[in-house]
Amino acid sequence: MTFLKAGTATITAHQAGNASYSPAEDVSQTFTVNAVAPDAPMIGTATAGSASATVSFTAPDSTGGADIISYTVTAYPGGITATGTASPITVTGLTSGTPYTFTVTAKNSAGTGAASAASNSVTPVAISSGSIYVAEQFIVAASGNVIVDLTKGSSILSADQANRLIALNREQPIVISGSGYTITFPKGSMSSSGGRSDYDLGLSFDTGSEFPQIKSLAGNGFIRMLNFNHSGSLPGTAKIRVYVGAQYAGQKLQYNYYNPQTGTLRYMQAATVDASGYVTISQSHCSSYVFTLYGTSGINVPQTGDSVSALVWLLCGVSAMGTVAMLILRKKNKANCLR
Repeated sequence: MTFLKAGTATITAHQAGNASYSPAEDVSQTFTVNAVAPDAPMIGTATAGSASATVSFTAPDSTGGADIISYTVTAYPGGITATGTASPITVTGLTSGTPYTFTVTAKNSAGTGAASAASNSVTPVAISSGSIYVAEQFIVAASGNVIVDLTKGSSILSADQANRLIALNREQPIVISGSGYTITFPKGSMSSSGGRSDYDLGLSFDTGSEFPQIKSLAGNGFIRMLNFNHSGSLPGTAKIRVYVGAQYAGQKLQYNYYNPQTGTLRYMQAATVDASGYVTISQSHCSSYVFTLYGTSGINVPQTGDSVSALVWLLCGVSAMGTVAMLILRKKNKANCLR
């Protein structure tokens, strides 16, 4: 017998009768099934950054009968740790030029489970001291795209860099790659930066002063919060691809905007998680957002618009029929006048 989740279980024994014996009375026994520590997560890939590294992983096969509370990534050597609620997790404060490997542990209400296998070895690069902006060597043309790598240091684009990308976007897509996300501006989708001095396109997950309020509003439907460093309009509508977890593959999620003035969530759009655990949404503005299970209680989801579209077509059809009828009538009146 295998217990999948902690809680109260009842086992009932039943003995049927036959020609020789009467059936026995059912006997039941109720007992408590306690959670145990989760299995080790499956290690993914470590990617070096500036005095940092980002480590991906997948959830353990067994959660120990209780929900996973958090994951901890530990760097070796040094033992520096970073904690998060989902993959990937970025470990900061590493020494540039030193090779590191990483392990991941999962924690539930029963405790912390065993560590994963060690990751691949990576060596963080030095933080550039000459500029607060993305280094030019991390803005490159490749495979028909312009790639901007935000994992190697700064996530800030200067006004000159933004304007150059806008010009390049006339001929090719711009793909901005961060830790656990990409921001893609399709070819021809970018326009003037509107006189902005710079754009900080960094994105963090499940963090910031607004996180507790947003998670509370989302309730049991909470999946992942997005906290953009940039607040305001983007230089075009972007396709933003975010990792939410392979355990949600195939599920429909809703993407909600957090309004700090009213302290409420507002539905923006729906999207389905792909087989790799990523979900893609479109937006032209950055602030704080949260993915929740579709239909999460307390967040109003508008109608699909199918009935609205049908009504529009019906009204157009009625209007067209009226126009044809008027033309026929005018022709008849004109013919009568010529007689």
